[in-house]
Amino acid sequence: MTLTVALLCRRSVANEHASSVIAPSTHTKADALARRIGETMEGLVEVCRPEKLADLRITGLDESVTTEELLQAVAKKGGCRPCKVEIGKILPGPGATGFAKVRCSVDAAKKVAEGDRLKVGWSLARLTVLGLSYALL
Repeated sequence: MTLTVALLCRRSVANEHASSVIAPSTHTKADALARRIGETMEGLVEVCRPEKLADLRITGLDESVTTEELLQAVAKKGGCRPCKVEIGKILPGPGATGFAKVRCSVDAAKKVAEGDRLKVGWSLARLTVLGLSYALL
């Protein structure tokens, strides 16, 4: 497989090497490039990509819901791997229900927020999109 891309190399704020892929269909080419660099330099470098993430607030959780159940429900409905979802601590909310903040990719967040509700255990939780951010996830 050959990759035809332009590579912009620079130093990051933390004085690390950062490379940006400039090409049509950048997402797939950047994934392929990261995979090939990871295979070639196995154990010598860490290859990671910043992703656009969405922050969600999930409310109306039953007190029996665990963070693991919430993680699995978000990953399943969002169509992503559980390692790509960050779940905050489930905190008590109004009406003896709980709420938690969740961070996942924008694509997964769109799928999760489609129905405006998420089934987690015995709960039918409500979703609110809080905002977007970039991070290494």
